[in-house]
Amino acid sequence: MKIFSLKNGSAAISNWIFWLLFVVAVGIGALMIAYVLNISVAEASRIPVGLEDELILASRFYNSEKCFAYQDEFRRIHKGVIDISEFTQENMEDCFQGSNVKYSFSLVLPVPSTSSNPGPHLPIDINTSNWDEEKIATKVINEDILIFSGNGILTKEKLTIAIQNVK
Repeated sequence: MKIFSLKNGSAAISNWIFWLLFVVAVGIGALMIAYVLNISVAEASRIPVGLEDELILASRFYNSEKCFAYQDEFRRIHKGVIDISEFTQENMEDCFQGSNVKYSFSLVLPVPSTSSNPGPHLPIDINTSNWDEEKIATKVINEDILIFSGNGILTKEKLTIAIQNVK
């Protein structure tokens, strides 16, 4: 063969042990880098404990059109604004169906005072169907929200969301 007759070709073939070890070392290095990057991605994409409760499930009550969020005449949903006329136990049953859920919720909303209805009022308290009055809430979240009353008045109030673990 012509490759073996050349001086450079025979030098490359005579160091075959070096090239074999070089390929093995590069392969092991590539596998180690891939392993370390995989751990980093897995760690970065891990969802912290409690995030599901606070950000996903609890915010559903005041951000979803299926729950209590205010929807204007143009069908726009105003996040963080609760329509007081929609804040009923019947809407809670439609909004949160506890068939296969590991949480139960109790929502307490103070009724805002208006010029036509002044003075302090008893808060509205609604619960999901799987709420157990005998148990203590495992977590309580207080959210600053706006309440939309039928006459177009927005009032800033605190919505209290109590969460229980269902077993």
